[in-house]
Amino acid sequence: MQKKLAILAFILLLSSAPFLQPNIAHACSCVADTSQEEDFENAEAVFIGRVLSIEEHRGFAQQLLRTLPFIERRPSYRTITFHVTERWKGIDANLVTAATGFGGGDCGYYFAEGETYLVYAHDGDFYGEKLATGICSRTEVLRHADEEITALGPSDSTFTDAETVYNPIDGPWWNEIQNEIAEFFIQPITRTIFVAPWHVALGIIALYITPPIAFVCWLIRRRRK
Repeated sequence: MQKKLAILAFILLLSSAPFLQPNIAHACSCVADTSQEEDFENAEAVFIGRVLSIEEHRGFAQQLLRTLPFIERRPSYRTITFHVTERWKGIDANLVTAATGFGGGDCGYYFAEGETYLVYAHDGDFYGEKLATGICSRTEVLRHADEEITALGPSDSTFTDAETVYNPIDGPWWNEIQNEIAEFFIQPITRTIFVAPWHVALGIIALYITPPIAFVCWLIRRRRK
């Protein structure tokens, strides 16, 4: 049984190897050497916000078949809901949603629920949303954004009653730990399935699942002896 699984894994690896080469056409490319002043001027909104929730927008079947020419290619994306604590531009409520891709070739920024970020958001028409952001903007985890915040200058941290639409309460600390663990293991798989071409996704998923299956079979075989 072990030999059969090993042969199967080897065949899957060989069959997927030609497709696992980098696809330059899908690579994310950003405009380099833009100043902080230019990025601020071009941004629709600039704010500091804590991630309250992350919602995924994707069609599973469509994404698996998106490399076929007759399939309509709509972008998969996530909407990130922020509780805004400070703002510099373009924000008129303390609850804001911005779109981003899944990462990799679509330039999406990877956000973690419960984490706080300095966000530079641009027009989100590409996703059908009001705002969007990505790795080509100056969006950064707040604890790594000291220089950016200094360059931005004083912010506005006051909100009127009309602007205050939500007052989030921090959840239990163990929920954040669970989210971090889940994201650590699930994020590489979800990015593979919904960003990479389908043949690449199948090859990599095969590499993910073959070792655990082989290990379980080895344990069962050893237990029977």
